[in-house]
Amino acid sequence: MANARSLLIVNSDLGALEGLRSILNRLGPLWKLLEARNLLEAKTATERSRPDITLINHKLPQLDGVQITHSILTLASNSQVLFVSEDNSMIHSAFAAGALGYLRRNQVDADLLPAIDQLLVGRTFFTAEAVRLLRVRYHRNPYPGEHKTLTPREVVILQQIAIGTHNKGIATQLEISVRTVEHHRATIMDKLGVQNLSELVRYAIRTGIIEA
Repeated sequence: MANARSLLIVNSDLGALEGLRSILNRLGPLWKLLEARNLLEAKTATERSRPDITLINHKLPQLDGVQITHSILTLASNSQVLFVSEDNSMIHSAFAAGALGYLRRNQVDADLLPAIDQLLVGRTFFTAEAVRLLRVRYHRNPYPGEHKTLTPREVVILQQIAIGTHNKGIATQLEISVRTVEHHRATIMDKLGVQNLSELVRYAIRTGIIEA
């Protein structure tokens, strides 16, 4: 029998919460849904259950979703955070805080379950527009520092992987083959001792390769 999963919803809007429940109930009986309406409840639920996925609504009374993202990941670094906001204005802050998924509120009905599926297997989930915004920002502001472990080329590739650029896109940008990108990716993961994409992304955030 498959292992049970848990998902924590941090959302103080009762109307929105009811809508989220109706969608998330489609996940099936192996999922346990947890709810929190403020930071204290979110911390308590996280400490007790270590949720696989945490769904965070940006607009919360007296505390925004970015702060809650920091708090959740401090308590449960393996929880994958999916950030929901009215528009794309919070994409950079949410990404830098550690969220590996981002949805606008009007995309929730269509994309919530696919996003959860992607996060659950260690992938990011950003819409095409969100990826474009991230790519534009980091293309204009490449990482200026040095890194003792990675080569400059590996830092560039890590940055592009972290913002959701696929291997083919990286190959096109750097004018190298897809196989070379795959080799660099494997080398980066080996050097950093990470096992999956989420660990790569959080490394990039923690070290400042990706900044808010």
